[in-house]
Amino acid sequence: MPNERERRPLAFLVDAHGTLFHEHPPRHLIYAATLRRHGHEAPPDDVAATMGAVHASLPQRLDGHFRYTEAWFRVYVAEVAGRLRFIGDLDALTRDLLAAFRVKDSFRAYPEARAVIKRLRGAKIPIGVVSNWGPHLPSVLGQLGFHGDFGVVVASALAQVEKPDGAIFRKAARALDVPVEACLHVGDHVTNDYAGARSVGAAALWLARDGADADGVAAADTITSLSGVLARFGLPDV
Repeated sequence: MPNERERRPLAFLVDAHGTLFHEHPPRHLIYAATLRRHGHEAPPDDVAATMGAVHASLPQRLDGHFRYTEAWFRVYVAEVAGRLRFIGDLDALTRDLLAAFRVKDSFRAYPEARAVIKRLRGAKIPIGVVSNWGPHLPSVLGQLGFHGDFGVVVASALAQVEKPDGAIFRKAARALDVPVEACLHVGDHVTNDYAGARSVGAAALWLARDGADADGVAAADTITSLSGVLARFGLPDV
């Protein structure tokens, strides 16, 4: 009986940020630049550290609002701004930051990503996106050139469940009408993507673009480019 790596998947599940696209410039620099436009100078390293600390401190739900919804982000921005001692117009700052992450100017698709997705589509492989992201993810993907490429886009803010919870992978698989155990998921986060998908029986690959190693991830399950998934479907590289 073929093992997980020998068994050809019936569907492809893929993470979004860090796998299909990335912010450009990095997220903390977008925040720093937006703060600057609103009259507040903050060292980028301080902005990055503050953003990380606030994110870690906030719960998944705030007054019933799930993480990465607009209401959740408004609290997040207020906390970041407060810790950075911003004294300007908080509503205007929040509005500009929310808008920045809804348009393609803040993002870049990875060089191989569109070609890989097109090749999988050409082979009639069902594809779903599974991402811890806000409700505007389908729009961002479309703006980046992924037009009609996905049978489902499961954004955690809308699904009200986030990786590594196996329920989010099951939701995507059901939408593709494929058993989750017959799916291959790829993402750049060891816990959220690799371990999360495997927890419900899906095959998984960890995308480590920097060539890093990680405890608990077999070398055979590590790829350095999204094109590494194609061999699992019996398809040539791009």
